[in-house]
Parts: sequence; C-alpha cells; structure tokens
Amino acid sequence: MKLFLKNNAHELYSNVDEGQMLEALPSTLKSDISLHQYGKLIESTHFLKNMYIEQQEIVWSLVKYLQKLRLNMGSTIYSRNEIADNLYIIHKGEV
Repeated sequence: MKLFLKNNAHELYSNVDEGQMLEALPSTLKSDISLHQYGKLIESTHFLKNMYIEQQEIVWSLVKYLQKLRLNMGSTIYSRNEIADNLYIIHKGEV
C-alpha cells in the first residue's frame, strides 16, 4: 500500500486542497506532516531557520499557512507598486 501511494500520489492528490486535508487531521499528526513537508524549506530559508531556533512556536504558527505554489517561467507573482497580500518564499528559481 505504501509503495502504491508513493508511486501514485500525484494522480491521487493533485486536486485535493492540502489546507482542508490538514485541518481535518489531529494536531499532532498535522504537526508531523507539516514538519516533513516544510522542514527542508525552514532549514534552507535563513530568516525562518534563525527564527525557528529562537522562537519555534512562531515558525509553527506560520507553517500552517504555507502552501506550495508552482509557477511557470515568466509568471507574474505581483507587479511593482502593487501591494502584495501574500509572502512568497522562493525555494527554487529566481525572481
């Protein structure tokens, strides 16, 4: 079963709202999944890593709002002089 889920995860969960799915889980499981999903991002993002060391609770309160967003090359996140309503952390690529 584990191998099946691993090999077919994209097809099974491509239309699933991750936020809704996580909200339905018990808090301890939700934390474990978030750590697994976003732990590398926290470790590789300077300000999150430093904040995590000093104020772990604040980072975890932010982690529950993180969402993966994949954009095509040339996509616009927001334009100059526009007020952004989100914080974007670029994991791969550049702006």
